[in-house]
Amino acid sequence: MPSRPARKKGSPPRHALVVDREEAICQFIRAVLEDIGVDVTCAAGAAAARVLLRRRRRFHLAFIAVILPDETGEALAAEFAARAVPVVLISGHPEGIRRGPTSGFPFLRKPFRPKDLLRLALDCIADGAISRDSTR
Repeated sequence: MPSRPARKKGSPPRHALVVDREEAICQFIRAVLEDIGVDVTCAAGAAAARVLLRRRRRFHLAFIAVILPDETGEALAAEFAARAVPVVLISGHPEGIRRGPTSGFPFLRKPFRPKDLLRLALDCIADGAISRDSTR
């Protein structure tokens, strides 16, 4: 894990949203990101994510599963991106692995390593946005 914090002392906390039906994935991402000072909220589907988006002023990034129980991750990702929230799509499902890299969003294939997750998160926090053209 990197030793540098995600934010400077006294700066407002960064907040990430994880949208995935697998609680273990949400908890893994939470553990990795909270270690660098990023608060994490989890949602099990698109409807719950939209409620959170309406309630919060700003998410600094979102990790969204390609396969969600109530709609496609790509559709939800486009909605978040339209609100200037950087998005990374994630999947370990064969269909998600096929669709993720061609979605136009950065993509992490499950299972992913903490260092790959951190690299994308730190890039996002440092840059304020992730290019929709990059994949990992």
